[in-house]
Amino acid sequence: PSKHATAPINTVPISHYLPLPQTDPKYPRPHIFPNPGAVGVLGTRFTILCKGGHGATFLLHREGSSAPIQRQAPRGHTALFSIPHVSWVDSGTYSCSYRPRGKMFVSSYPSTFLELEVVEEEEEEEESSLSGSTFFPAHPDIASSLGLPSTRRTQA
Repeated sequence: PSKHATAPINTVPISHYLPLPQTDPKYPRPHIFPNPGAVGVLGTRFTILCKGGHGATFLLHREGSSAPIQRQAPRGHTALFSIPHVSWVDSGTYSCSYRPRGKMFVSSYPSTFLELEVVEEEEEEEESSLSGSTFFPAHPDIASSLGLPSTRRTQA
């Protein structure tokens, strides 16, 4: 045993020393889209698309979590966040944001919220002209920027 008493060392988490990212209104809110839709089928892959600043680092947030649950740095304007095997715990409210390239402590405001509902089986669709179709983002320019078929209709 040592004859010298040691004082307890007070530790401070590293986050107390690092500045938190500040939102900057000059960076527009990103857009968030579910793919294939806002319902995730238990055990299947579900993808969330986030479209924002070019060359930015995108962050996927989940309500109730203080830290981003996923991050990506794609080359273009869109990040694709994937949940490989949807489970009941994946139900919830999601949003995304981005940090412009080279601006580690600046962030866009978060996107609008996306509510993910998880179901056990895919519901049967009624026979219609849309049967077998795939969800695409509403705006045709977004679909084309993702390399997806255009949703524009042409006059015959």
